[in-house]
Amino acid sequence: MPPCASVRRLTIATSIGCTYFLVAATEMLPHQTAGEKRVVLVMSIAVLLILLTLFTLMIRMRMHRKRVAKEWKEKSGITSE
Repeated sequence: MPPCASVRRLTIATSIGCTYFLVAATEMLPHQTAGEKRVVLVMSIAVLLILLTLFTLMIRMRMHRKRVAKEWKEKSGITSE
């Protein structure tokens, strides 16, 4: 049985928070030589791509929740002002 939507949203939010540990790890890496700077650059780009993916998932989940809530309100006869 898949987890409910609120648990999925919480998991995504927690994952976004945990990526900041990756940012901190990237900052701790030495970056004096050209090779070390390249590793830091690649890791920074990877962290940004991970964050972009997680934020995109979060936005899609929010839009879905908004749509479902609107359908539920219309079905229930609740009007929003």
